[in-house]
Amino acid sequence: MSSQGHGYGVAVIGAGWVSGEHIKAFQKNPRTRIVGMYSRSSESARRKMDELGVTGKVYADFGEVLDDPSVQIMSICSPRTFMPTR
Repeated sequence: MSSQGHGYGVAVIGAGWVSGEHIKAFQKNPRTRIVGMYSRSSESARRKMDELGVTGKVYADFGEVLDDPSVQIMSICSPRTFMPTR
């Protein structure tokens, strides 16, 4: 388990309809917590998080997700591959 809070930290990639279903499933799991979301549009990521009552970080780029020590699980909900910009 994560040392930062309860449960495994989850980052959701993509802000389309399927990401909402993944978030709902993780919210029901007592062993997981959403720590943030990344999408090509930070505005759409923030809207999706607000819509589902999720507090967390909106990552500016995919590399931030990879570098975040609070993330143990990534839920890829995007048809596109996001590569780090390093």
